[in-house]
Amino acid sequence: MAEPPIPRSPPRRPMVRPILEYASAAWDPYQQGEIHKLEMVQRRAARFARHAYTRDVSVTQLLKDLEWEPLQERRLRARLSIFHQAVNNNIAIQIPDYITRNTRQTRHSHPQQFTNVTARKDTYKHSFFPRCIRAWNKLPAEIVLQTETSHFKTELQKAFREGRAQLCSPKNVFTQVVASSIYARPRLRGSAGDTLMLY
Repeated sequence: MAEPPIPRSPPRRPMVRPILEYASAAWDPYQQGEIHKLEMVQRRAARFARHAYTRDVSVTQLLKDLEWEPLQERRLRARLSIFHQAVNNNIAIQIPDYITRNTRQTRHSHPQQFTNVTARKDTYKHSFFPRCIRAWNKLPAEIVLQTETSHFKTELQKAFREGRAQLCSPKNVFTQVVASSIYARPRLRGSAGDTLMLY
């Protein structure tokens, strides 16, 4: 009786993912079709890594077993990490003069908030600075006020892993959803049970 095949080691980490994510903070797509195409590369890689090509196999479960995060989430964290470095003058990227601090403080805001950039065209609306600011302003103070970028990355990744932050469609970027009591987790800001939606 033949032994079952040994699962391949994940091939995408040293070979594929660096190509998919090269300078992704600059070109991170916002259109769902483009996001889906990139995610399909990872889903095919999961089947390859586990020799799982039949239709009855759940690729979503394979990704969970492999502990592979969505590429969209990784690109979001990469964008915010670069923005964090720019805010703290730890990178040779200057925040443009037209981007100003938000002086109006509320109980849901943090001292590092910026005024949202208005845009008429989607290409500019979803470019690096306007897009980062919208997500940055929704982060809680305990993440944003981390002075070390490594600590910022750790706290942001932890929020996603614990389910306190989730990805959403660009059309619903300002939506706050309330989880059911079964899945409710501590919220980043505000009342318990809410989940921070980012894109």
